[in-house]
Amino acid sequence: MLLEHTLAHLGRIELLVRREIWRTRLERGQRGDDEYRGLYVSDADVDALLDPPGSPQIPTSTPDWGSAFAIVEEQIARLEEQAEEHRESLPLDRLSRLFGLSPFERDVLLVCLAVELDLRYERLYAYLQDDVTKKRPTVDLVLRLLGSSMESRLAQRQAFEPSAPLLRWDLVTLHDDPGARRPVLLARYLKLDDRIAAFLIGATSIDSRLFPWYPPSPSKDGEPLAARVERQLARWSRQWKWHAAEFPPVVLLHGRYGNGQLSAARAIADTIGRGLLVLDVSGATGGVDTQVSQRLRLAEREALLSNSLLCWSGVDGLLHADPATELEQRAFLRALASSAVPTVLLSERTWEPARALGDRPFLRLELGDTSYAERRELWATSLNGANHLANDDLAALAGRYRLSPGQIKDAISRARTR
Repeated sequence: MLLEHTLAHLGRIELLVRREIWRTRLERGQRGDDEYRGLYVSDADVDALLDPPGSPQIPTSTPDWGSAFAIVEEQIARLEEQAEEHRESLPLDRLSRLFGLSPFERDVLLVCLAVELDLRYERLYAYLQDDVTKKRPTVDLVLRLLGSSMESRLAQRQAFEPSAPLLRWDLVTLHDDPGARRPVLLARYLKLDDRIAAFLIGATSIDSRLFPWYPPSPSKDGEPLAARVERQLARWSRQWKWHAAEFPPVVLLHGRYGNGQLSAARAIADTIGRGLLVLDVSGATGGVDTQVSQRLRLAEREALLSNSLLCWSGVDGLLHADPATELEQRAFLRALASSAVPTVLLSERTWEPARALGDRPFLRLELGDTSYAERRELWATSLNGANHLANDDLAALAGRYRLSPGQIKDAISRARTR
């Protein structure tokens, strides 16, 4: 159903391409074979791409485009009605809602998606642009396909401003023609982002450009949380929706290794009904990384696509001043201040944002060391009677070694391995 809905919308794009080919052919006239064949896409090539031999060709008289579009729109409406009945989330509609796309911007994505799924469109777009090397849609071609008048095309140019959703969220990218110097906007061509193309056909894997920050999947049975921590997280989670509408909060969970930061982040995500996207930025420090800003933007987009709580681990190097990481720190704080998704920071040290987060609410919770009673209970439950330790032995372990829950788990794991 999900893919069928996207394909139905692509069927409407094909009709737009057919209509533009018909208009173009009337303006140019029929092209015959000549000595320049091979430097352009011929009419016969286009006919073969659009329709197999024996089927109707592009008409020379005015076709009934209204009836053709009505059939496609009826199919789309039927699929959307079925999807609503089954409470399915249609990728194209969900993408439009997430990023506030207009109908025109949504159709721009479809024009670009067509060439990602079917190489016929490379030659069809080259034909419409009268250049065999122009296999991707230019801004001019998109406006011709989707704009009904000169006035509408002028208004639609705003969709390609850097602050507009298509470019702000990297849904598409603009590229210059390699053979042109300082090309105008109309001559620049569009490329659909690979992650967005995958999303539109139902793929769920995260953006490959985030892999350097993507740690191995953590175990679901993380460190247990103290009762006071659970109570505080529950209070915050109940109030979460009050903030999340316009200014989603930033939560700092800090404490030494093994005190349950990741478990606390997972508890928040579960309570507010989101997934948890954990990214480790400890490798983003120690030198200028020109991809940091882009990855930060892609991480926010990924959290929106997957309806996840965005969780940054290893952030100490980006939160605290260090001349060696000043550029990365500025990029990270700018991304936090402008982000539209709820965010959790995992660190060992506390941090005061001052005005760095703008209007975003800031919540902070220290995950302190465990008490003697908590450590004894952790040793007992983690061993689960496997080593048949006496109560005196458990008491000695809890009293002598002030280990965090994570360190207790690690010690038992290493002991079992040996």
